[in-house]
Amino acid sequence: MVYSRSTDGGQTWDKKHTVFPGFDSTLTSNGGADQYAIDVKGNTVAVVNGDLLQGVVVFKSSDNGDNWTRIMADSFPYAPWSDKKLMLDTPLTNDGSVDVLIDDNGKLHVFWGLGRVFNDDTTDGSYSFYPGLQGIVHWSEATGKSQIISSGASFDRTGDGISSLDQSTYAALSSGNVPSGLNTVARLGNTSAMRQPVSSIGTDGTIYYSLFPWNKIFLIWVPTSVTLGLCIQLTVVLHGVQNRTSLSVCSAKTTSQRWLVRPIISYT
Repeated sequence: MVYSRSTDGGQTWDKKHTVFPGFDSTLTSNGGADQYAIDVKGNTVAVVNGDLLQGVVVFKSSDNGDNWTRIMADSFPYAPWSDKKLMLDTPLTNDGSVDVLIDDNGKLHVFWGLGRVFNDDTTDGSYSFYPGLQGIVHWSEATGKSQIISSGASFDRTGDGISSLDQSTYAALSSGNVPSGLNTVARLGNTSAMRQPVSSIGTDGTIYYSLFPWNKIFLIWVPTSVTLGLCIQLTVVLHGVQNRTSLSVCSAKTTSQRWLVRPIISYT
Protein backbone atom coordinates (compact mmCIF):
# COMPACT_ATOMS: atom_id res chain seq x y z
CA MET A 1 0.00 0.00 0.00
CA VAL A 2 1.40 3.38 -1.03
CA TYR A 3 0.57 7.05 -0.51
CA SER A 4 1.28 10.37 -2.21
CA ARG A 5 1.34 13.88 -0.73
CA SER A 6 0.83 17.40 -2.01
CA THR A 7 1.41 20.53 0.09
CA ASP A 8 0.14 23.03 -2.49
CA GLY A 9 -3.38 21.89 -3.24
CA GLY A 10 -2.39 19.21 -5.72
CA GLN A 11 -0.25 21.34 -8.04
CA THR A 12 2.87 19.34 -7.20
CA TRP A 13 3.52 16.15 -5.25
CA ASP A 14 6.61 15.90 -3.08
CA LYS A 15 5.89 12.25 -2.19
CA LYS A 16 4.69 9.86 -4.86
CA HIS A 17 3.65 6.23 -4.45
CA THR A 18 5.61 5.84 -1.22
CA VAL A 19 5.21 2.50 0.57
CA PHE A 20 4.04 2.77 4.17
CA PRO A 21 6.78 1.55 6.54
CA GLY A 22 5.96 -1.88 7.87
CA PHE A 23 3.45 -2.77 5.16
CA ASP A 24 5.33 -5.87 4.06
CA SER A 25 5.23 -9.65 3.80
CA THR A 26 5.26 -10.08 7.59
CA LEU A 27 1.77 -8.55 7.61
CA THR A 28 0.11 -9.89 4.48
CA SER A 29 0.80 -12.00 1.42
CA ASN A 30 -1.16 -9.79 -0.96
CA GLY A 31 -2.89 -6.86 0.80
CA GLY A 32 -6.53 -5.89 0.55
CA ALA A 33 -7.39 -3.83 -2.53
CA ASP A 34 -9.73 -0.88 -1.84
CA GLN A 35 -9.89 -1.88 1.83
CA TYR A 36 -8.55 1.25 3.45
CA ALA A 37 -9.67 4.59 4.87
CA ILE A 38 -7.94 7.88 5.72
CA ASP A 39 -8.56 10.79 8.09
CA VAL A 40 -6.69 14.07 8.67
CA LYS A 41 -6.91 16.59 11.50
CA GLY A 42 -4.33 19.37 11.65
CA ASN A 43 -0.88 17.80 11.26
CA THR A 44 -2.15 14.34 12.16
CA VAL A 45 -2.81 11.84 9.38
CA ALA A 46 -4.14 8.31 9.86
CA VAL A 47 -4.61 5.51 7.33
CA VAL A 48 -6.15 2.10 8.14
CA ASN A 49 -6.12 -1.09 6.09
CA GLY A 50 -7.67 -4.50 6.67
CA ASP A 51 -8.48 -7.83 5.05
CA LEU A 52 -9.96 -11.19 6.04
CA LEU A 53 -6.48 -12.73 6.04
CA GLN A 54 -4.55 -10.00 7.83
CA GLY A 55 -4.89 -7.81 10.90
CA VAL A 56 -6.20 -4.25 11.09
CA VAL A 57 -3.12 -2.07 10.55
CA VAL A 58 -3.04 1.68 11.13
CA PHE A 59 -0.38 4.13 10.01
CA LYS A 60 -0.29 7.38 11.98
CA SER A 61 1.73 10.52 11.31
CA SER A 62 1.91 13.59 13.55
CA ASP A 63 3.97 15.67 11.11
CA ASN A 64 1.91 15.77 7.91
CA GLY A 65 3.21 12.46 6.63
CA ASP A 66 6.95 12.98 7.05
CA ASN A 67 7.20 10.09 9.51
CA TRP A 68 4.83 7.21 10.25
CA THR A 69 4.15 4.85 13.14
CA ARG A 70 2.59 1.45 12.46
CA ILE A 71 -0.10 0.42 14.94
CA MET A 72 -1.81 -2.97 14.97
CA ALA A 73 -5.38 -2.29 16.08
CA ASP A 74 -6.15 -5.98 15.65
CA SER A 75 -3.91 -8.92 14.81
CA PHE A 76 -4.62 -12.02 12.75
CA PRO A 77 -3.02 -15.19 14.19
CA TYR A 78 -2.26 -16.73 10.80
CA ALA A 79 -0.69 -13.68 9.13
CA PRO A 80 0.84 -13.77 6.66
CA TRP A 81 -1.61 -16.43 5.52
CA SER A 82 -0.98 -18.92 2.76
CA ASP A 83 -3.17 -21.74 1.52
CA LYS A 84 -0.79 -24.17 3.24
CA LYS A 85 -2.01 -23.06 6.68
CA LEU A 86 -4.91 -24.76 8.40
CA MET A 87 -7.37 -22.58 10.30
CA LEU A 88 -9.42 -25.17 12.17
CA ASP A 89 -10.22 -22.86 15.09
CA THR A 90 -12.28 -20.49 12.86
CA PRO A 91 -10.44 -17.36 14.02
CA LEU A 92 -12.18 -13.99 14.19
CA THR A 93 -10.78 -11.34 11.88
CA ASN A 94 -11.92 -8.24 10.00
CA ASP A 95 -13.84 -8.38 6.73
CA GLY A 96 -11.84 -5.61 5.02
CA SER A 97 -14.44 -2.87 5.51
CA VAL A 98 -12.67 -0.37 7.76
CA ASP A 99 -12.75 3.28 8.84
CA VAL A 100 -10.58 5.58 10.98
CA LEU A 101 -11.35 8.79 12.86
CA ILE A 102 -9.08 11.29 14.66
CA ASP A 103 -10.77 12.83 17.70
CA ASP A 104 -10.20 16.31 19.15
CA ASN A 105 -7.34 15.00 21.33
CA GLY A 106 -5.50 13.56 18.33
CA LYS A 107 -6.38 9.99 19.33
CA LEU A 108 -7.54 7.43 16.79
CA HIS A 109 -10.79 5.50 16.61
CA VAL A 110 -10.81 2.55 14.24
CA PHE A 111 -13.91 0.65 13.10
CA TRP A 112 -14.23 -2.58 11.14
CA GLY A 113 -16.70 -5.26 10.13
CA LEU A 114 -16.18 -8.47 12.09
CA GLY A 115 -15.20 -11.50 10.04
CA ARG A 116 -14.47 -15.18 10.61
CA VAL A 117 -12.55 -17.67 8.46
CA PHE A 118 -11.89 -21.41 8.26
CA ASN A 119 -9.59 -23.73 6.34
CA ASP A 120 -9.37 -27.52 6.65
CA ASP A 121 -7.72 -28.32 3.32
CA THR A 122 -4.23 -27.22 2.28
CA THR A 123 -4.48 -28.71 -1.20
CA ASP A 124 -7.29 -26.74 -2.85
CA GLY A 125 -5.78 -23.23 -2.60
CA SER A 126 -8.84 -21.73 -0.96
CA TYR A 127 -10.44 -20.97 2.42
CA SER A 128 -13.97 -20.45 3.76
CA PHE A 129 -15.57 -17.49 5.51
CA TYR A 130 -18.83 -16.85 7.38
CA PRO A 131 -20.96 -14.36 5.40
CA GLY A 132 -23.74 -14.32 8.00
CA LEU A 133 -21.58 -12.96 10.81
CA GLN A 134 -22.92 -9.67 12.20
CA GLY A 135 -20.71 -7.32 14.17
CA ILE A 136 -18.99 -3.94 14.06
CA VAL A 137 -15.84 -3.47 16.16
CA HIS A 138 -14.44 -0.22 17.59
CA TRP A 139 -10.81 0.19 18.71
CA SER A 140 -9.66 3.18 20.76
CA GLU A 141 -6.07 4.38 20.68
CA ALA A 142 -6.58 6.02 24.09
CA THR A 143 -7.38 2.70 25.78
CA GLY A 144 -5.71 0.30 23.37
CA LYS A 145 -8.82 -1.87 23.58
CA SER A 146 -11.46 -3.01 21.10
CA GLN A 147 -15.08 -4.00 21.59
CA ILE A 148 -18.10 -5.03 19.52
CA ILE A 149 -20.43 -2.02 19.37
CA SER A 150 -23.09 -3.38 16.98
CA SER A 151 -24.36 -6.91 16.52
CA GLY A 152 -27.28 -8.72 14.98
CA ALA A 153 -29.09 -8.66 18.32
CA SER A 154 -29.49 -4.89 17.96
CA PHE A 155 -31.65 -5.33 14.86
CA ASP A 156 -34.03 -8.15 15.74
CA ARG A 157 -37.14 -6.76 14.05
CA THR A 158 -39.40 -9.72 14.88
CA GLY A 159 -38.60 -9.87 18.59
CA ASP A 160 -37.88 -13.61 18.50
CA GLY A 161 -34.31 -13.22 19.73
CA ILE A 162 -32.88 -14.06 16.30
CA SER A 163 -31.62 -11.61 13.70
CA SER A 164 -32.51 -13.80 10.75
CA LEU A 165 -31.18 -13.35 7.23
CA ASP A 166 -33.00 -14.10 4.00
CA GLN A 167 -31.05 -16.12 1.45
CA SER A 168 -30.80 -13.09 -0.80
CA THR A 169 -28.92 -11.21 1.89
CA TYR A 170 -25.99 -13.64 2.08
CA ALA A 171 -26.02 -14.90 -1.51
CA ALA A 172 -23.68 -13.55 -4.18
CA LEU A 173 -23.76 -13.36 -7.96
CA SER A 174 -23.04 -16.64 -9.74
CA SER A 175 -21.04 -16.14 -12.96
CA GLY A 176 -22.31 -12.57 -12.98
CA ASN A 177 -25.97 -13.55 -12.62
CA VAL A 178 -28.49 -13.55 -9.77
CA PRO A 179 -28.98 -17.20 -8.66
CA SER A 180 -32.17 -18.98 -9.71
CA GLY A 181 -35.10 -18.36 -7.40
CA LEU A 182 -33.83 -15.00 -6.15
CA ASN A 183 -34.61 -11.48 -7.29
CA THR A 184 -31.62 -9.80 -5.67
CA VAL A 185 -28.36 -10.59 -3.93
CA ALA A 186 -26.75 -8.32 -1.38
CA ARG A 187 -23.36 -9.83 -0.61
CA LEU A 188 -20.41 -7.61 -1.49
CA GLY A 189 -17.26 -9.65 -2.03
CA ASN A 190 -16.20 -11.50 1.11
CA THR A 191 -17.64 -8.99 3.55
CA SER A 192 -19.80 -10.01 6.49
CA ALA A 193 -23.50 -9.43 7.02
CA MET A 194 -22.75 -6.23 8.94
CA ARG A 195 -20.14 -4.12 7.20
CA GLN A 196 -18.83 -0.79 5.89
CA PRO A 197 -18.68 1.34 9.06
CA VAL A 198 -18.27 5.07 8.41
CA SER A 199 -17.54 7.44 11.30
CA SER A 200 -17.64 11.17 11.99
CA ILE A 201 -17.32 13.50 14.96
CA GLY A 202 -19.54 16.39 16.05
CA THR A 203 -18.50 19.82 17.29
CA ASP A 204 -19.17 18.64 20.87
CA GLY A 205 -16.85 15.64 20.50
CA THR A 206 -19.63 13.08 20.09
CA ILE A 207 -18.62 10.29 17.72
CA TYR A 208 -21.13 8.90 15.21
CA TYR A 209 -20.90 5.93 12.89
CA SER A 210 -23.04 4.38 10.20
CA LEU A 211 -23.05 0.82 8.94
CA PHE A 212 -24.60 -1.35 6.25
CA PRO A 213 -26.14 -4.60 7.45
CA TRP A 214 -27.42 -7.19 4.99
CA ASN A 215 -30.72 -7.75 6.73
CA LYS A 216 -32.23 -4.93 4.66
CA ILE A 217 -31.81 -2.18 7.22
CA PHE A 218 -29.70 0.88 6.50
CA LEU A 219 -28.42 2.60 9.64
CA ILE A 220 -27.31 6.18 10.08
CA TRP A 221 -26.07 7.41 13.44
CA VAL A 222 -27.14 11.03 13.83
CA PRO A 223 -27.53 13.60 16.65
CA THR A 224 -30.56 13.07 18.87
CA SER A 225 -32.00 16.41 17.73
CA VAL A 226 -33.32 14.74 14.56
CA THR A 227 -37.06 15.31 14.16
CA LEU A 228 -39.07 12.39 15.54
CA GLY A 229 -41.85 10.98 13.41
CA LEU A 230 -39.98 11.60 10.17
CA CYS A 231 -40.60 8.86 7.59
CA ILE A 232 -37.97 8.19 4.95
CA GLN A 233 -38.55 6.03 1.89
CA LEU A 234 -35.52 4.60 0.16
CA THR A 235 -35.35 2.71 -3.10
CA VAL A 236 -32.11 0.87 -3.72
CA VAL A 237 -30.76 -0.90 -6.78
CA LEU A 238 -29.06 -4.16 -5.86
CA HIS A 239 -27.18 -5.68 -8.77
CA GLY A 240 -29.54 -4.20 -11.34
CA VAL A 241 -32.81 -5.07 -9.63
CA GLN A 242 -34.84 -2.31 -8.02
CA ASN A 243 -35.74 -3.27 -4.47
CA ARG A 244 -37.41 -1.28 -1.68
CA THR A 245 -35.73 -1.67 1.68
CA SER A 246 -36.19 -0.18 5.13
CA LEU A 247 -34.29 2.70 6.67
CA SER A 248 -33.62 3.15 10.36
CA VAL A 249 -32.10 6.30 11.78
CA CYS A 250 -30.34 5.97 15.12
CA SER A 251 -28.02 7.85 17.43
CA ALA A 252 -24.93 6.79 19.34
CA LYS A 253 -22.83 8.49 21.98
CA THR A 254 -19.78 7.48 23.96
CA THR A 255 -19.60 7.75 27.73
CA SER A 256 -16.33 6.48 29.19
CA GLN A 257 -15.79 4.39 26.07
CA ARG A 258 -19.24 2.80 26.42
CA TRP A 259 -21.44 2.94 23.33
CA LEU A 260 -25.09 3.76 23.94
CA VAL A 261 -27.39 2.94 21.04
CA ARG A 262 -31.09 3.62 20.57
CA PRO A 263 -33.20 3.70 17.40
CA ILE A 264 -35.02 6.95 16.63
CA ILE A 265 -36.86 6.26 13.40
CA SER A 266 -37.87 3.06 11.71
CA TYR A 267 -39.57 2.90 8.29
CA THR A 268 -40.49 -0.39 6.67
